Amino acid sequence: MFSSYHPQTDGQTEVLNRCLENYLRCMCAQNPKDWAKWLPLVEWWYNITYHSATQKTPFEVLYNQVPPLHLTYLPGESTHKGVDKTLQRREEMLKQVQHNLQQAQERMKTLANKGRTDREFQVRD
Repeated sequence: MFSSYHPQTDGQTEVLNRCLENYLRCMCAQNPKDWAKWLPLVEWWYNITYHSATQKTPFEVLYNQVPPLHLTYLPGESTHKGVDKTLQRREEMLKQVQHNLQQAQERMKTLANKGRTDREFQVRD
């Protein structure tokens, strides 16, 4: 938030910080102490996310090309055990994030639908 200690903050920075915080919260819901391990993936997410102000992703702005797609890693594709373990953990984390986002979406839908009612109207109502 804007304060006397951070006078340079603006609304755009506040929105970005909120988005990054929410993304990290989804990734680290089960293991909050591991948030720093996932910063490179958060950075990648931000760099390939479309921005309405620029009409492009930050990756496109910087490199003038569409960012490469994330290809799922199949266990055993790498001959190096450390790489294999890291990429398997990344895939597990992405599945966990998808699950957490799906649950959040269902909660939002439930809360939004609480106050709604189905209404039918006849001609000239």
